[in-house]
Amino acid sequence: METGQRRERARIGNRRPRMSEAQTREAALRTTVAEIRENGLPLGLEHLSMEDVIREAEISRTAFYRLWPQKDQFIGDLIVELAKEALPTQNTQGAEATSQLKESLLPRIGELRDADARWQLIISLVVSATTPDFEHTAALAGQWRTYFALTSLTMSLPDSDVKEIAQQEIGNAEKRYRERLVANYALLMNMFGIRLRGQLDMTLDDVADLLIALIRGLVLRNRADSPSRSSSLASRGAAAIVAYCFENDPTVLWDDSRIDSIRATLNGTADLF
Repeated sequence: METGQRRERARIGNRRPRMSEAQTREAALRTTVAEIRENGLPLGLEHLSMEDVIREAEISRTAFYRLWPQKDQFIGDLIVELAKEALPTQNTQGAEATSQLKESLLPRIGELRDADARWQLIISLVVSATTPDFEHTAALAGQWRTYFALTSLTMSLPDSDVKEIAQQEIGNAEKRYRERLVANYALLMNMFGIRLRGQLDMTLDDVADLLIALIRGLVLRNRADSPSRSSSLASRGAAAIVAYCFENDPTVLWDDSRIDSIRATLNGTADLF
């Protein structure tokens, strides 16, 4: 009798706790997304094993197939889930960038009065600021490869709700990031008294796209044996883009009042970005 009771307790103890449909869905998708983020996205998802998903997520096989009777249905939901967080975590290095700007600019703030010296200072600041930005992005190289693989996979899908939703999620993430960059560029344009070259017919969104493409492209082709080379190319490329797209604004008056205002802004703000 006692042996039978022990067996019954063991049987109950080994039984998986019952999950709701929402919990099953979350566990299956979350586990698979985490696996892909760690190991990368294959060229296609047709080799994805549903049995592996069930085992790794520790969910009921019956519950899984009740939610996704067909493999294509799970893959569709998986693509949408990946797209929601497809863009690797990016930031504008706010407080760090502000601190670096203060350290570089405050000792030389008087140079802003002279147009040529001001322009050389701007280029120097672009070069020094691009290096940590590139290094931050390069540290996420694996995530970027997954992101571009997902983007390519989404584009290759036949027209469907899945394709539309995934493309919308990716597009929204890109838009939010670009908007943050554009806001930062506008702030710096105002601080340094520069403007877009009118004859180029470009917008700040265009400049942001150029700089984003430069950094991401170099990250994807970054040579493991020469990371400093890629970082140097990123800095010089960013400086070239800025030099090509911007010019000093001759309508800005560089008097003591303006210099004092910039100094006060830098000293009084921990995070400009």
